Amino acid sequence: MKKSTKISTIRSKVPKAIYANSNKPREAVAELELFAQLDPNSAHMDRVREVLPVLRQRAAGPSPSEPR
Repeated sequence: MKKSTKISTIRSKVPKAIYANSNKPREAVAELELFAQLDPNSAHMDRVREVLPVLRQRAAGPSPSEPR
């Protein structure tokens, strides 16, 4: 996949990724970090910067299927 195609694909998913992957924080973190790397001037970057710390914290904790 060409870089421009990859950016377009990720760009179209960013607002959804922030919410859709909330139950999969590790995947959401990876997706958003890749987005930030590929399109750092995106209009969505403020939101990405806002949610990444929260998702990283969730990713560091037990997964929802693990007992607490």
